[in-house]
Amino acid sequence: LEAPSAVVGADDNVVLFAAVRPKDGALPSIVRAVSDRGGLSFGPIETVVEASGLPVWAAAGAISPGVLFHDGAWLLAFATEDGAAIGLARSADGRSFEVETEPLLRAAGEGAETGGIGSPSLARDGDSLLLAYEARAEAGAPPDIRLARGGPTGDGLERLGVALAAGEGCTDVKGEDEPCWDSFGVSEPELRSATTGAGRRVLRLFYTGH
Repeated sequence: LEAPSAVVGADDNVVLFAAVRPKDGALPSIVRAVSDRGGLSFGPIETVVEASGLPVWAAAGAISPGVLFHDGAWLLAFATEDGAAIGLARSADGRSFEVETEPLLRAAGEGAETGGIGSPSLARDGDSLLLAYEARAEAGAPPDIRLARGGPTGDGLERLGVALAAGEGCTDVKGEDEPCWDSFGVSEPELRSATTGAGRRVLRLFYTGH
């Protein structure tokens, strides 16, 4: 299993989604497993996005699921194995997902996304759906994290630009610039909407630095 994404679903069960690569060399698919013990153990594993049933634009297979459960509905974003697009699937029960016929986002043919896009994460911001994802300017280049915003169902998605770039904004205790620990790239974003102790709504971005 790769790139796990866990959410709290109906009945407060923890639902874990991940990509799986069959040993026979078949294309990767998305699976899920449920825990009713607070995330201590999961099972059984069941496929929710089957590679063989994907549209042509996702023919390379589905990886890196990012799942959002909101108002009783499930949204599952996934990256294609070739980095060409990010897809979206919907479900009413978190088990039977229907993949949209068109991708949620295609990699731009030039500039900052030439090397591909991936690792999608979804969050709500009021009536908007936010998508955080990683992008590479070219194959092998350090990734950065970008944002896009759309309507409640992901319609009209528009790129907002770079949310977090590699190796920027690091200072020491004196406020002076210093080398960043993530100067070789930032990837695998996990975007979450939260409420502070003072009641303020914020967005929190977790990520892997290289």
